Amino acid sequence: MRLINDGMFLVNTDECCTFKKDGYVEVLSVKPPHTILARICEVYEDYVLCMKVEPFKIFYGEKVRVLKDSIDSE
Repeated sequence: MRLINDGMFLVNTDECCTFKKDGYVEVLSVKPPHTILARICEVYEDYVLCMKVEPFKIFYGEKVRVLKDSIDSE
């Protein structure tokens, strides 16, 4: 994950699936341990642009989990 600003970030895409625009991902924060919900704004070939929905701060390098309803398995 790469941060763009306080509310938006990029996530590299995975070859196993196609992301859906307006789908959701969870950012797995380490300190304190919790998840932060974010919406997929744009889908590109190599990455997706996401905007966080919750007010919690996110940090570079945190893990991102795609919610099942937000991908199309090929």
